[in-house]
Amino acid sequence: MPDHNLLVSIIIPLIDHRGQYMKCLQTFHEQTLKKGSYEVIVACLESAPELEVITTAYPDVRIVFCDEYTDHALYNAGIEGSSGKYLYLTECHCFATPTCVEKAIEAAETQGFDCLNSNSTGANANKFAEMEQRLFDIDVENWKEGTRSKISVRGFLVDRDSWNEVGGFPTEYGHFSELMLGQRLRNLGKTFGYADESVVAHYNQPHLKTLMAELKVYGFHECHGNHHFPPHDEKYLCEEWQWYRETPEKVPQIIQRHQRRLRWLAAVLRLSPASASWFFPYYRELWETSIRVGRLTYLYELAQPGPILVPRHPAAA
Repeated sequence: MPDHNLLVSIIIPLIDHRGQYMKCLQTFHEQTLKKGSYEVIVACLESAPELEVITTAYPDVRIVFCDEYTDHALYNAGIEGSSGKYLYLTECHCFATPTCVEKAIEAAETQGFDCLNSNSTGANANKFAEMEQRLFDIDVENWKEGTRSKISVRGFLVDRDSWNEVGGFPTEYGHFSELMLGQRLRNLGKTFGYADESVVAHYNQPHLKTLMAELKVYGFHECHGNHHFPPHDEKYLCEEWQWYRETPEKVPQIIQRHQRRLRWLAAVLRLSPASASWFFPYYRELWETSIRVGRLTYLYELAQPGPILVPRHPAAA
């Protein structure tokens, strides 16, 4: 069993690495924290093909195995096998500045936060990735000004006691479990902050087809969460759940209409040589419409006989 004597455990689930996992490990392995005060944990399947490369390059990185190949099950497993007073959650396509984790802990201790998000910039391979970062930046400003208990696993610090109180991610809700866990932490009176000087770069999704698939799964998980975990805060309740749960017969035609719109938007974004700034309204519509299709798909499945098959993140499929 972990003895919990370390200052911080850095938890990296090995899923959806986008070819960036070694760069990610390098940056989190080389933090300015005192040597021996932190550990880097990679949570993965025992059969992960990347393991040999990782253990050869970084023999001191701890490997924790998990039988369930989803982001949040891997986080839970990595944390269960960790030793730190603090937990720092990130993704295996994120790159930390050398002081990233140190500055996050410093902000938590000096400002009295139980948990906080790092300042996430973008590592952008093309205009699609650039637009994803622009959307993220807008979202950050909105939740910094509001009261939403935002968890961004691009870089998220939480003290172990708070994590143990809330019990980890409810993994059956996919990425929506981050909002659910944040709300549970808030309901327990935990405080949320933002660390400007703790900087992590996120390798944004450069492929539209993959992005749309990811967003549809998120929308499905979101509606699933609204169904089984009605939110205390109405801002978490998706519109489709309010509008169509009582009239599921309308849903198939609406899905078809949105799918046609998605195909048109994707063509515009791929074929036009215009700048990312000109593209942004179309990209944002594609983002929102993909999530809407996922939500509506859940409502359609809800009206069918038999159990609902909840999709996993495309990287885990």
